[in-house]
Amino acid sequence: MPRELRYLLQFDDLCPIMNWPLWEQIEHILVAQDVRPIVAVIPDNRDPKLVVDQFRADFWKRVRLWQARGWTVALHGYQHVYVNRNPGMLGIAPQSEFAGLPWQEQEAKLRQGLRSLKRRGSLPMPGLLHHTRLIKPQCVYLQPTGYR
Repeated sequence: MPRELRYLLQFDDLCPIMNWPLWEQIEHILVAQDVRPIVAVIPDNRDPKLVVDQFRADFWKRVRLWQARGWTVALHGYQHVYVNRNPGMLGIAPQSEFAGLPWQEQEAKLRQGLRSLKRRGSLPMPGLLHHTRLIKPQCVYLQPTGYR
């Protein structure tokens, strides 16, 4: 008997100033088709490349709604500002917000990002930490931040 196909769908860079007209079209399709994606949220976006639309004051309310629909909320970095040219352990992108920084700085950013999500009523799924490009030996230090 053939195995059922399953797909993992993740949307990155969600923040209050993203392309809302485009996202609302995507969200409508996701809801209509009962698709439950991973939505990777930037808690404190400071990346000028992601300033696409007007600030949406209801963004965090929307994040809580996505979570209530069964969507998975992931922490997508903290401020989405690349601080160096270190690709981290995955080596996918040539820059990072985290990799190569002293662990104390990485932990502070992780804690701030998690605190920001929790303060706004959203609890990211443990283990879904995206866009950090951590260095492998430092992954064991995620435990104090609540990630395992």
